[in-house]
Amino acid sequence: MASGDEGVLAASVVMVVSPKPGAVEPLMRYRNALNHSIREMVEDNTYSIPKARKLRYDELRRSFNLPLSIAANCYRGALTIAKPWLTVGPKGCWELPVLQDRGKIIF
Repeated sequence: MASGDEGVLAASVVMVVSPKPGAVEPLMRYRNALNHSIREMVEDNTYSIPKARKLRYDELRRSFNLPLSIAANCYRGALTIAKPWLTVGPKGCWELPVLQDRGKIIF
């Protein structure tokens, strides 16, 4: 008999799915908006959510045609990605992050 954590298995599953035809285009807009926001936040030296919202929210809604909640998630996600780069900056050993299209959506 297993006691405590003995004998407990954890598994993860990777699946490649074919999304519905209309589902890919919003994901591409989100990816492009996120990359744009990351670049702009690094250029503007944005460290806070209020400043990020002021600078990016309306632009994301208008330019990338993102819904309200997706635009908010986009600038928050961009800030989460850009903040460590702003802290370490070019003196670190990594480049500015860019999300790339892999041609597949993996969940």
